[in-house]
This record gives sequence, structure tokens and C-alpha cells, in this order.
Amino acid sequence: MRIQVLAAGLLLSCSLATPLWAKSTSPANFEAVADQHILPAYKRLSEQTEYLAKMVTGYCELSYTGPVVELQRQFHASMDAWQAIQHIRFGPAQFQLRSNRMQMWPDKRNSVSKHLRRLMEKQDKEILKADKFAAASVAVQGFSALERLLFTKQSKEPEAAKYRCALLKAITANLAQMSAGIYREWREGEAPFRQILLTATNGNDFYESDQELASTLLNNLHTQLKLILEQKLQRPLGKSVERAKGKRAESWRSHRASRNIEHNFRGLHKLYRTAFAERLAGHPLGESLDSGFQRGLEQLAQLRQPLSQAVADPGQRAEVEKLVAVVIELKALVADKLPKELGLSLGFNSLDGD
Repeated sequence: MRIQVLAAGLLLSCSLATPLWAKSTSPANFEAVADQHILPAYKRLSEQTEYLAKMVTGYCELSYTGPVVELQRQFHASMDAWQAIQHIRFGPAQFQLRSNRMQMWPDKRNSVSKHLRRLMEKQDKEILKADKFAAASVAVQGFSALERLLFTKQSKEPEAAKYRCALLKAITANLAQMSAGIYREWREGEAPFRQILLTATNGNDFYESDQELASTLLNNLHTQLKLILEQKLQRPLGKSVERAKGKRAESWRSHRASRNIEHNFRGLHKLYRTAFAERLAGHPLGESLDSGFQRGLEQLAQLRQPLSQAVADPGQRAEVEKLVAVVIELKALVADKLPKELGLSLGFNSLDGD
């Protein structure tokens, strides 16, 4: 009887010492990530950008100089969809440099404005053809260039307005084409990327093991939190309220820097929930991660001004700093505690060296 008790005690102690990931044959739920997060998000992005392209075509057929309020609304809907899946830094979004072409940011050298200005001055119509525009400068192909055209004052001189409309059509058609391509390549073809996720356990052309793929997902989670912290929040904050740099905020022209972060949080939380949450069921770390994402959203709701203005307002700046503290804590959980609990490593961060 005593031997049985001792044996039971040893088994219990071993089970308590076993990492949570060992309870499952795979370190992440790849099927859930693909079917519940990535595919629905890219479908939404494809639908929103396709609608945006159609709206721009209709607008340009009616007027070159009319109000762009409706186009701005659809820009926001499309940008919401992009920000919700911006964190996926592998697969079809990386093929043909699509991710960089979708949105060039941060733009520390103001390349987008410079290239747009040159285009508007030269009014080169040849480069706006679909095949040539896809090979044009990354600076003019995506959401960053589109934001400048829709949310800054533009010339109403007929020729300039006509070319601007042609450029709007080229950019939005390019966004729609890239989005449709990403969504299609996740689902169709000889080797749809969804299938690559599901066959990683035995190794394939992209991943040697499911451990490598799970580490990639974990890395994407951490990389986006790093981007939010260092680029989307700390850069515009500056050293003090007097040295705030509001125009360093992402999408400051359209006053949606905070909105971008909101959709980042929602997308990241979805990635965590579909990939890793079931391995942390009932674990304090899982509760801390869920709580961290929720507190981030709640703190964002305390910003009563666009982020570009809030960083220079003493009262609102304090709320931004509280948000920074939440992201720092959440990032630390993902960088330090989550990899250990899952038996994974973060690996190379694609933002290092930026």
C-alpha cells in the first residue's frame, strides 16, 4: 500500500512539472489558426479592398474633384481589415513583398510623400498600368500613399485632379489584387498555404517541424507587440510632452492611430486564442494574457483625442503612458513566460535592425 502511495505521489509530481505543451501532440492548434483567424481575416481584407476599388472607379467616372467622404469611410473599413491581420509575417503576405507594398510604414525618410509628389508632377500615365504599378516603388503602392491622397488637401486643377483619380484607381486596384492573391493562395493551388500549416508536423518545404511553425506564430505575436510599443506608441510620445512627435504616429493624417492599435490588439488576441489558449486552459498565464489584451482595449478607450494630439496634451499623454505600460507588461509575458510554458523559442525578430 505504501509503495502504491509513493508511486502515485511520484506520478503527480512529474505531471505537475510537465510543461503544458506536453499534454498535446502539437505545440499549437494550426487548424484553428488557419480556419478561425487567418482565412476569415484575409477574406475580409479582400472583400473590403475590392469594394474600395469599385467605389474609387465609380467616383472617378462621376467627378474628379467631388467630396471624398464616402471613399474615406471605405478607406477606414479596408484599413481596419488590414490592421487586424498585419501581424502575420509569413506565407502569401510575404510573397512578392506584399506586406510592405500594402503599407509602407514606418516611413522615416518621408519616401511616400516624395514619390507621390514626383508622380503628380510628372503625371506619368504609363506607370499606372497594373503590371507596371505592381513593380513601382513600394512607397506609392498601398495604404500610406492612399491616405495622403484622401486625407490631405489636393489640387482641383483639372489635369491634376484627373491624374489623381487615375492614381487612386491604380492604388486601390493594386490593394485589391494583392489582398485577393493572399486569400486565394491560402486556400487554392497545388500547395495552398493552409495545407502547409496542417502538414508541418512531419515537415514540409517551409517548416522542418510543428515546433518551427509554432515558434513562427509566437514570433509574429511578439513582433507586433514590439511594433505597437516602439513604433506606434513610443516614437510619437517622444521624451516629454514638449518633445512629443505626434506626426510620427501611424496614420496620423486620417486620425486613426489609436484605431489601428485597437485592431492590432483584437487580431493578436485572436491569434493567441486560436493558437495557444487551449494549452494554457486554467493556467494563470493564460488568464494574464487574456486580461492584458482586454486592459489594452480598455485603456485605448480612455483616449479622447487622436493619438497624434494626445501625446502633446498633458492629461491625455498620461493615458497614453498607461497604455504603454500595459503593452510593456503584455510583451514581457509573450517574450519571457509564454515561450517557456510552451517549450518554444522566439527566434529572430524581423524588426531588429530597423
